[in-house]
Amino acid sequence: MSALLDRLARAVPAVGNWARGAWCRRQRRRLVGGSTTVIWIPRDKVPWALWGAEHHFFDADWAGGLMYLRGR
Repeated sequence: MSALLDRLARAVPAVGNWARGAWCRRQRRRLVGGSTTVIWIPRDKVPWALWGAEHHFFDADWAGGLMYLRGR
């Protein structure tokens, strides 16, 4: 599913915002729902995580060269 969203986001810019929003909502649910307090972000998703932080889905921070997300 994630690979499909990545391809759609690159192909159609309007779908890109929807795909990023869907990914960010999924991460926010993971942070709020269970015992997860942080989510480590793979390098290929850093731009999406930065977009989500700018749009107030969650807080993003760095630990050395690794990005992680925290719930708001």
